[in-house]
Amino acid sequence: MADDAGREYGYTAYSPYSSIAALTTFLERHLDHIAPGDTPEEQLVWCFTELVARGELREDRPLQFNYSQVLAWFEAAGVPAASDTWSWMNSV
Repeated sequence: MADDAGREYGYTAYSPYSSIAALTTFLERHLDHIAPGDTPEEQLVWCFTELVARGELREDRPLQFNYSQVLAWFEAAGVPAASDTWSWMNSV
């Protein structure tokens, strides 16, 4: 924005690869749809794409809302998740 000196925020959730099936199964139940795809990675990507399409993850939410929501889904799925955040602020 013209009056914004600039800033960026980064939010990351990590989980072991072995968690992909449990997380996908949880999200499929949440979405009430079996994820299409030939690989577990494609199925998980479809789930998150669908969450965006349905408006459950949106960029107009308050800061950290989506991040907190994703971590809550990891917890509800019973999979471990480590998280990390970073930010950059332009001081000009």
